[in-house]
Amino acid sequence: MELLYENSLYKLKIKNENVTIILADDILRNSLVNKMFLSGINVIALSNKLYTNNLRDELKRLDLNDEVVKTLNCDRIIDTDFKSLSMQDLAYVHIIIGLSKLPKVILLYDILTYLKKDDKDKVIEFLKQRNITIINFTSCEEEFLYLENMIIIDGNKVIMEGLTKEVLKNEKVIRRLGFNLPFVVDLSTQLKLYGVLDKYYYDTEELVDVLCKKVD
Repeated sequence: MELLYENSLYKLKIKNENVTIILADDILRNSLVNKMFLSGINVIALSNKLYTNNLRDELKRLDLNDEVVKTLNCDRIIDTDFKSLSMQDLAYVHIIIGLSKLPKVILLYDILTYLKKDDKDKVIEFLKQRNITIINFTSCEEEFLYLENMIIIDGNKVIMEGLTKEVLKNEKVIRRLGFNLPFVVDLSTQLKLYGVLDKYYYDTEELVDVLCKKVD
């Protein structure tokens, strides 16, 4: 798979790969479909204008993969009318639908931001366990830590790329571009600056445990 930057989006050039793209914008979906014309790509946009009334009926209509439905725990929303779903649950439904064919590559474009944290964690864990390549476009700093590699883009220019933990050490550049650090990274960075810590932390529970031991 090759990623090329084009008109504020990554254009995917893919050979013999099953790809799903899930967007938070229906207008963007139409633009993407018109530009790409790539075979094997399933483009889904966040909308309650689906073909059936609820997720159970939609799953049956599309003959979706049962593994996805069971693993991601859809019981609370499976029979709810799409028009009655909250934006969080509607986004979750679209991700479930997008994962139904177990794609090799999934591109999430500003969609994870809508999810509740528990649902977000389940989606990422599901993708990683099945070795599905994840490309997550986001401006939400708390999502930076979900994936191992990170690219920061400003306009049409790639500013930084590499391992997420290494990129996040460039605090001044990140803030200059208008981003914040994830909370746990920001806190550990400040505590390191004042000599309380001797390294950066990327996991909240680990940081809390270290700080509690220092208090004791």
